[in-house]
Amino acid sequence: MDALFIYERMNFTMSSIIKVEIGQKVFMEYVGFGQPKSKDKIIEGVITKVGRIYYTVEVNYSEYRFYKDNMMQESGFPSGYMLHLTEQDLLDRQEMKQLMTGVRNALKNNNLTLDQLRRVMKILK
Repeated sequence: MDALFIYERMNFTMSSIIKVEIGQKVFMEYVGFGQPKSKDKIIEGVITKVGRIYYTVEVNYSEYRFYKDNMMQESGFPSGYMLHLTEQDLLDRQEMKQLMTGVRNALKNNNLTLDQLRRVMKILK
């Protein structure tokens, strides 16, 4: 199972652990296809509504709705924003994506010696 997927599932359950309140500061990250050049930009918003199914977030007088169960934007498209309840959660996810990409590229290039591959496997187990 992909480590990033596991992290995201853990992050989704954070909304049930951390109490979400109206007026709470939250952070949005663009995910999906055709990511803009500012994809690493952190967008700060404020929770304006907490419903049964959605959180509503206001950013610069625009409203965005996010599913409570997966923290993804209700947009009708495969790309959109992912909601994070803390800035640290967002930064951790971005770092994890960079590290996973680095590990994949290192293994794909196959410039590792047998000993290095054994040590990588030992770490991953």
